[in-house]
Amino acid sequence: MMVNGPWQIPTMQSEAPDLNWNVTLIPKDSEYASCLGGENYAVVKGGNTEGALAFLEYATEEEQVKYMMDAFGYISADQTIAESQFEADSPYQPFVEELQYAQARGSLADWPSVSDAISLAFNEVMTGTSTPEDAAAKAQETIDGIVE
Repeated sequence: MMVNGPWQIPTMQSEAPDLNWNVTLIPKDSEYASCLGGENYAVVKGGNTEGALAFLEYATEEEQVKYMMDAFGYISADQTIAESQFEADSPYQPFVEELQYAQARGSLADWPSVSDAISLAFNEVMTGTSTPEDAAAKAQETIDGIVE
């Protein structure tokens, strides 16, 4: 088992074509959860603001979004577009369903450091060097120091 994202599907399909694998939602305790990630658009102050906004309007139209997502192997963050992006039996469908539960990551400038603390906690638990409770407490202490 691995916890991964839709970007792994093309690799699985090309490098393990005979492997019997599938995609499902991460098991839940009381409710499903996941995070959104990916790229963002932004218009910076100065320059051709009107042109940049016109481009964003064009780039976020359904036809362009579908083309770009298919070209990159991504799933549209626009759930309406994502729901019509793949066939019903596609391995991408669980990721589309997951959009119902996913939350955007915070806009914290120090997110990479927060992410490192969380990753370290997971690694310590998975390798048996820490209990889940101790790893979580250590990660929380690190994160508290970052966001204060």
